[in-house]
Order: sequence, then C-alpha cells, then structure tokens
Amino acid sequence: MRKLSRITKFAALVVAGTGLLALSAQAGLVNLGSDSGNKSTPAVATWLDGLVSTYNSSHTPDLPYPPGAELFRVNSGLTSPTIVGSPPTGYWTFGNNELVADLSLLVGKYDYVALHWGGSGGGTTYAYYIGDVTGPLLIDAPGRNGLSWYDGFNKTSPVPEPTTMIAGALLLLPFGASTLRMLRKKQVA
Repeated sequence: MRKLSRITKFAALVVAGTGLLALSAQAGLVNLGSDSGNKSTPAVATWLDGLVSTYNSSHTPDLPYPPGAELFRVNSGLTSPTIVGSPPTGYWTFGNNELVADLSLLVGKYDYVALHWGGSGGGTTYAYYIGDVTGPLLIDAPGRNGLSWYDGFNKTSPVPEPTTMIAGALLLLPFGASTLRMLRKKQVA
C-alpha cells in the first residue's frame, strides 16, 4: 500500500470531518488521542499513561514509558495565566481563548504534552508525544474553541528493584575474583 504524505492524510481527515487538530508539518509528532471533557491533573496523568501503553502495544519502537507525573501546567486566565509546577524558562503563556499553541520551548525538553481546548465546562483534551519533533511546534485549535491549559510530562526513570541490583552484583563477582588473582600473581612475580 502506498504511503500518503502528511498533507494528503490531513486533507483526507478534514474532508472526513473527524475534527482532529490542524497541525503545522511536524516531523516526529505523534497524536496519541483525545477525550472529551476537562481533566484534573491526576486524571490527565492516568489517561496519558493508558494512551502510551496502548500505543506501545501495537507500535515499534515504543515511546518512552511510563510518562510519569505532570511536571507543570499552564492555565489561561482572564487577566494572567496560572502556573502549577516548573515549566521551562521562557515557557509560552497565552490569553483567554487562544487558538494557536506555540509549544516550541517544550521540544527537546519534554516527552509528552496534553492540551485542553474549549473552556472549563467541557471541550476536548489532546495528548501528543513530542520527544522526536524537529523544528517549531505550532498546534491550531479545533474549530473556534480556545485553549484552556497545557501540561508537560517526561518519562519516569524506574528505580531498580533490590533483586535486580543483587543479580547484577553476583554477575560481576567472577570478574572481580579473576582481577584479584591477576594482581596476586603480579605481586608474587
């Protein structure tokens, strides 16, 4: 089957009326999915975890997993944005009902972004893997619904279990013993 270009795929989706976000050409951007309604911080983290797990079960190579806890959230506000967590220096702020998200500062610093378009009473939450994006990251709102907030996530580094650490140490014992034997032979000679 012939591969279609991103522009052709996007045009086909618009014609089909799927209501997906209009994206500037973004090499490496992966649309993980969307869900209707506004989500709290813990709900977004759980939802994103499920999306990445589902994606990884049917794609190779896998995306970084688990996505981890939300590192920051930037909320729009009528007077000024509300910030939760630690966004990158120079993070993008936006006014009420913004229709284009410029998330360029997240590229290369975060693995995932979640965006909510459509206000606090409803709308849709979208999730993307941005770890391999090259160039600027501009995302347009679906329809005329403004951006409410965006979150940044990074893969959590798993802490090795004690049994894994013990097994690793046991595997290194023969190398340590042979090194000691060599050192003793050099001292005798």
